[in-house]
Amino acid sequence: MKNPPFKLSNQYYTYLTVENNIVLEKDNYYIFFQYKGKSKLKIEEEIEEVVIQENSFIELIPNNQIHVEVLSGLGMLLTKNKDNSFSKKNYFKIGSITKDSYQISKPWGCEYWLTGENPINDIVLKYIKINKGTKTSLQVHLNKYESNFIVNGKASVSIGLEEYSIRKEYDLKKIIINEPTVLDISPRTIHQVEAITDIDLIEASTNHLDDVIRLKDDTGRGDGKINSEHKQK
Repeated sequence: MKNPPFKLSNQYYTYLTVENNIVLEKDNYYIFFQYKGKSKLKIEEEIEEVVIQENSFIELIPNNQIHVEVLSGLGMLLTKNKDNSFSKKNYFKIGSITKDSYQISKPWGCEYWLTGENPINDIVLKYIKINKGTKTSLQVHLNKYESNFIVNGKASVSIGLEEYSIRKEYDLKKIIINEPTVLDISPRTIHQVEAITDIDLIEASTNHLDDVIRLKDDTGRGDGKINSEHKQK
C-alpha cells in the first residue's frame, strides 16, 4: 500500500503519478490520463503543442521524445518499454473518458476502459466509479496483476490472508482507506472493495480482462465476463 506521489514498477508495467514535468521516450508504449486539471504535451522537434484537459487521456507510441508539462492537478501514466509485441508503431490517440472509452455498467457503478475493448498492448488502464454503499465481488484473478489507485473517497478493502487455491471460505483482513492510496494486487490474492463514500479509482493491470473468479457477489454473478454488462449504449 502506497500514498501518492508514487511510482510502481513490476515485470509488466510502470505506473506512476505525474505532478511535475516528465519526458516520454520514443518507441515506448504510454497511456496518460488527466484525472484533475490539465497538462501540455510538446513533441520534440515540432512546434505544435497538445493540451490534455481534465477527464481526458492520450494513448501513444511516439517516434520522437514528448515533453509532458502538468499545468495543474494530477496526471496518471501507465507505460511499458519497447519490445517486439507492439501491433502499432508511431501510434497516437486522444479522447475523453465519456466519449472515447469503452464503457461497462456494473451493479456497483461503472468502468471506463481507456485502452479500449481490445487493447493494442498487453497492459490496460481503467477509470472506475464505485457508488456509496455498494461493493465489488469478493474475487481473485489467476493471472491478472493489477494496481488500484483510489484517488477519491473512503473505502473498506478486504484482503485474503492466504493465497487462493480452491473454492472455500478464506479469512480476510480489512483495511480502511480514507485518502488517496494505491494497492498492488498480485495474482491469486483474494480482494474486495466496499465504498463507504462514492469512490473514484484508476486501475492499471495486465491484459487479462476475463480473468476473474467471484467467490461472493451480492447480485449472484458468475465467473469471467458478464456479457450483459458489456452492451454499449
